[in-house]
Amino acid sequence: MDTAIVILNYNDTGTTLSYLKTIRDYAVYTHFIVVDNASTDPSTTQIQAYCAEIGADFLPAKENRGYASGNNIGIRYAIERYGSDIIFVSNPDIICSQETAAAVAKAFSEHERIGIASGLVHVFDSDHRLKTYSSFAYRTPTAADMLLNCFQVVTKFRRTVLHTSMYYDAAQVKENGFIYAEAMSGCYFAISREAFWAIDGLDEDTFLYYEEAILGQRLKKKGYRGVVVDAPVIHDEKKDKAVGFKKLWRTHRLTQRSARIYMKKYLHCRAVTVALFSVFSLVGFVERYLLSFVLR
Repeated sequence: MDTAIVILNYNDTGTTLSYLKTIRDYAVYTHFIVVDNASTDPSTTQIQAYCAEIGADFLPAKENRGYASGNNIGIRYAIERYGSDIIFVSNPDIICSQETAAAVAKAFSEHERIGIASGLVHVFDSDHRLKTYSSFAYRTPTAADMLLNCFQVVTKFRRTVLHTSMYYDAAQVKENGFIYAEAMSGCYFAISREAFWAIDGLDEDTFLYYEEAILGQRLKKKGYRGVVVDAPVIHDEKKDKAVGFKKLWRTHRLTQRSARIYMKKYLHCRAVTVALFSVFSLVGFVERYLLSFVLR
């Protein structure tokens, strides 16, 4: 079985180099492919030089068209150049053992009609303690989910009190050894060549956010499902504790653009529903911004 890993880099030379040096000897990966998403940092040439040293592929994108576009470049290259059967998609800020990677790859042969697979994603909290990422996997959101999830208070109430949340329970993964999931975290997952061709790749209409839900919808429509195995993946994402309003607003705008694409293109929502979502999400943005001051 030919297995490739695609790592998407954007102005993160140090992290990408460190990740490559960690996984370069993992036997589960047959090929290593780094896609540089039109970085503006000149130090990216260090990644290119290291790729040449270890026999990895370095693919520079002509322009930064986002997460889906960048990963499509790498996945298509892996399939067309090497005929890879399974392609891992990974952020560079991932900590993942060879055993976890092997367990994820093995899931495709142990379960039927699997399009994507991943391990159980963990993150560090504010005190740098490891915890399960609450959104490690979920069912693809409905229009009602989209509206209700605009508000943090409502989302928490649905999850902890009503138990009607769209998110899966990590305890079930640990109890059963795996769960089937419609969508999962995009920081680290594997997709089969067959599934990738069936859905014609990731949807490049989005720049960032909602790629996971869209991928889940596309796979479900073609009869594929996802699986999360009980093997740890750590997303060591460095977050700025004091994020300014301008950055928060930019993130909000990007998220809403992708969310509207998801609602119109995949949920076939009416214009009035999308408009209501825009209003709710704006109120939700204010709620989150105010809560960030209270909880700081």
